[in-house]
Amino acid sequence: PRCPPLHARSAMPDIILTDDLWAGAATAVLARWLYRDGDCVESGSTLCEIMVEKVSIEVTAPASGVLQILVAEETTLASGMKLGAIG
Repeated sequence: PRCPPLHARSAMPDIILTDDLWAGAATAVLARWLYRDGDCVESGSTLCEIMVEKVSIEVTAPASGVLQILVAEETTLASGMKLGAIG
């Protein structure tokens, strides 16, 4: 996807967070990123997959822009953890 020009993007990045979808589960692991660090993404596109007890949960982009990945694949996640940002 084509990224908007820098002047058209928000000054504050949109943070990609984990949530409580897996409340009560033993572990949640970031299985894979579908984009690379620095890629342009569109709002609503699937960014990564989280595995929770053999179930895959998709995390979508909260905004359009350039993806900054903060957590590597195969990382065990905690609720509220910052996965990345879009700016």
